[in-house]
Amino acid sequence: VSVFLATLIFCSASYGEESTFEGRWIISLQDKKRVLEGLLEIENINNEWRAYLEGGPVSIEISNNDIVLTADSRDVRGFVFDRKMIGKIDKNIIKGTYTQEGAAAQKEDPGPWRAEREKLKIQKELKPNPSDISGLWVATQQLDFRKYTMALTPNGKKWLENYLPYYDQPDVRCESIGLPALVTYTFPFEIIASEDRYTMIYEYQSKVRRIWMD
Repeated sequence: VSVFLATLIFCSASYGEESTFEGRWIISLQDKKRVLEGLLEIENINNEWRAYLEGGPVSIEISNNDIVLTADSRDVRGFVFDRKMIGKIDKNIIKGTYTQEGAAAQKEDPGPWRAEREKLKIQKELKPNPSDISGLWVATQQLDFRKYTMALTPNGKKWLENYLPYYDQPDVRCESIGLPALVTYTFPFEIIASEDRYTMIYEYQSKVRRIWMD
C-alpha cells in the first residue's frame, strides 16, 4: 500500500509540474545586441503537448520541469533554419539557452532565452489624447522570431504547395511588400500632417500612403 501511495503521489506531482507549462508566454531571445520577442502558446490536449510561436506550430518536448522547443525561422536572405531552445521552468518563468541549427546566411551564436507568463490586461476606456505624429519615423531594432511555418487551413496548405519562396516574394516580382512590412522595415518614413489628411512617404520602394480624416 505504501508503495502504491508513493507512486500515486509521484505521478500526481509530475503531472502538476508539467501542467504549469500551459498558457500564454511572452518569449524573448538574446542574439548579440538584438532581442527577439514573440508570443508562445502552450496547451495540452488529450495528454499531448502542443505549442505555437507567433501563431505557427513548433516542436515541443516536456519532461517534469524541463522543456525543449524547436522553431523554424527565415533569415534576411530567405534561408530557413531552426532555433532549438532548451530550458527549465521555475514558477512563472522559463529560461535556458538556445542554438541555431541548419544552413543560414545570418549566423547566430548560442545564447540565452526566457519566457514569462503573459500578464492579464485590464481593459479600460481611454480618453481622447490627440498627439502630433508628424515627422520622421523608423522602426525599432527589436524584432520578432520571423516564424516560417504557420498553422494553415486546407486551402492555405494547397496554396503554399504552389508557392516558390525565391520567385514569388513581392519585391522579387517588383511588387509592393505591403504596408506592415514597410512600417516595420529598417528604412525610415515621413508623416506629413495636413488639415484634412496624413501623408506617409516611405523611403523603401518610394511608396506613398494617404489617410483622409474627413
